[in-house]
Amino acid sequence: MAPNPQPCIICGGSVARLWSIHSHVGDRYLRINPSYNITGGMKVDFGGVVNLENASTDVDALVQFKDVSSGFPDFETRVIITFYHDNSKYHLKAQGVNDELLAISEAEAANLTDKSDVFSPVRLNYEHHLFFIFESVKYRDYYLATNGAGKTKLVNTHSVAYRDSETLIKLIDP
Repeated sequence: MAPNPQPCIICGGSVARLWSIHSHVGDRYLRINPSYNITGGMKVDFGGVVNLENASTDVDALVQFKDVSSGFPDFETRVIITFYHDNSKYHLKAQGVNDELLAISEAEAANLTDKSDVFSPVRLNYEHHLFFIFESVKYRDYYLATNGAGKTKLVNTHSVAYRDSETLIKLIDP
């Protein structure tokens, strides 16, 4: 899940791998929505689309995974989901279980001590497709989800079916 440096086919240098996070419900991409710039960060939603005419993905919907996995005794895979917007790096942050997720600047994220920007990805085969679900490390049993109308949220799956379609995420290699 960490960004794997890949050789550039043009210059031969090493470049980090970019992904898009695609929701199973609503068929959209996770992105920074700069039109909703709020105090403490920018709004994040599942509103990104692929422009088929130009065969390109909205640049605000491209993400990298920063590996912050823990070692002994947990051995749990943990990642920070990072976006790029206007030449700045942003981290996806869960601000609360009933609140929408935010993108905060890397400088702000450096001061976090509560792991609200760390997620634990889990691979999941469902309906003959490979999906991922992203559990919040700060809010255990709460997973990154969308309601189908584009809003991001954390969903508690402790009392509902584990394979809730709102939480199913596909990773797209653009």
